[in-house]
Amino acid sequence: MPSLKTGASSANATEPPHAHPNTNASDETRERIIRAAARLFSEQGYAATSVKQIAAAVKVSAPALYWHFSSKSDLLHAVIQSTLTRFLASARAAVAEAGTEPHEQLAAIVRMYVRIQLTEVDDVAAYSSLYAPGHLFTHLPKEAHDELRTLEAEVFNIIRLPITSGIERGVFTAPSATVAAHAIVGVIENLPVWTRQIDSPDEDRLVRAHLEIAERIVGIADGSTITGPPTRGALPTR
Repeated sequence: MPSLKTGASSANATEPPHAHPNTNASDETRERIIRAAARLFSEQGYAATSVKQIAAAVKVSAPALYWHFSSKSDLLHAVIQSTLTRFLASARAAVAEAGTEPHEQLAAIVRMYVRIQLTEVDDVAAYSSLYAPGHLFTHLPKEAHDELRTLEAEVFNIIRLPITSGIERGVFTAPSATVAAHAIVGVIENLPVWTRQIDSPDEDRLVRAHLEIAERIVGIADGSTITGPPTRGALPTR
């Protein structure tokens, strides 16, 4: 915790209200701060966003924000960590629910991934614009940077594993699970960019379109399909 809390006297009339917060309320406030920071970082850029602006967006004081985060770079780390951790949890849940067949696991991951890209706009934009290109590494200490790299590797591995399994079982024909996984990630990561040009993009049709693309990337050897039944309506043409 930041030094702001250190040295606070035991309960008295002058003690700030955030010195001993209710745990649930504190967790909720922390999450609201992370969400607001993600939105502002993606809209304005990291350098142009001040701690005061983030605090104002959450309707807390700057000292209250510093109770949760020691610095703006600490908050940047929290935004990226939260995005990766929640993605990893969603991917693991999708795989667990899909069963043991590689094509079913991959389909579950693609569906989940596309829906996240379409619905969690602020987090996706913050991650893509701030961290993924690598231009903010200097704002994060090595320990935080290494932690995020480990999380990134875990995320990539959970996408690659069903492809590896499918190739080993003769279900997929792709020559490399790593290359196929990178190709699928690249296609889906670009989704928020071009869907801005579409009025009210249809989520179900976009999911199916990306399932079909993923199917072509991995190659289907035994007649299995990852797309499932067709959705009504045409796929997007632009």
